Amino acid sequence: MRKTVILILHLGYWLLYLLLLLIIFAGMNRQMGSPLPYNQSLLTQPVGILTVVPNVFIFYGFYFWVFSRFLVRRKVWQTFLSGALVCLIGSVIALTVLYLTYGKGQGVFRAWVETSGAILWLSVVGTIHGVIALVIRGFITWYDEIKVKEELTKKNFDMEMALVKARLDPHFLFNTLNNIDVLITREPERASAYLNQLSDIMRFTLYETRTEDIPLEKELDYIGKYVELQRIRSFNPKYVSFSFTGETDGARIAPMVFIPFVENAFKHADGIKTDNAIEVKVAMLDGAVHFECSNRFHPDPGNHSDYRGLGDGLIRRRLELLYPDRHELAVEKIGDIYRVKLVIRTDED
Repeated sequence: MRKTVILILHLGYWLLYLLLLLIIFAGMNRQMGSPLPYNQSLLTQPVGILTVVPNVFIFYGFYFWVFSRFLVRRKVWQTFLSGALVCLIGSVIALTVLYLTYGKGQGVFRAWVETSGAILWLSVVGTIHGVIALVIRGFITWYDEIKVKEELTKKNFDMEMALVKARLDPHFLFNTLNNIDVLITREPERASAYLNQLSDIMRFTLYETRTEDIPLEKELDYIGKYVELQRIRSFNPKYVSFSFTGETDGARIAPMVFIPFVENAFKHADGIKTDNAIEVKVAMLDGAVHFECSNRFHPDPGNHSDYRGLGDGLIRRRLELLYPDRHELAVEKIGDIYRVKLVIRTDED
């Protein structure tokens, strides 16, 4: 939700509240026969301090602290306790402001019983404002989550379509099938294995990427098969290396997060006869997936300006939507090495 809309929502709430107070106190003054002088404002009166100061503090205490810290994490008891603490502090602050402004001559300070009663009453009234603050913040959060999911759905669709197009590109299929065809007469078992891997890749891309997340093992298996399929481009078995260290421990990840970088490496790698022209490393450390993909390339200023067919902006935006504040992406060029490092924290906390 836009900040201007949120600001208008807050201003509207407080203007309505002040208008309600003015109507109530105007009616009370008329009955008591002591109208409020025109040169005095409600906010400068003792009753104004007690009806505005604590409620503003409590409202935004609930809005910014209680909701974000406890309620959104479904910590029920902590929500109640922190809310009670905010109400108590807001009430004490209001009485402190009243004391500093008008002194101890106010009736609320005549005895401890009256002071404690005022604190209790102010806390109860403030709780109403606190609950309203939670409702408003919850509505804004709900609305923002809907917008994020809509945008993420569109980005995932665009990513899926781009990847499907890349996987089913006639040139890719022709070159891959041609390489397999060469192996059929010489190494039929190896050719059959590659053909099965190609089938698995197409099946994975078309059907298994429709969910929001998949087991990390499946993503790694897909990358491994893709690397093996690309390995037949070179007679050097050390042309590309792929490794994984650690334990997946049931971790799940969004499909097709890493493969754009791997594809980019194969598209622009230099020297397919060179050992370790492409290196793909994945590690699971402390609840985070560490991905690193590097390839040798001609140090041409025009090379690697983006992630080619999938677009740098699309990939970065998808990561921001999928893993806000839970990922780190770094791209660097050192000499003739182009390296991408991506860290994704799979744990929610």
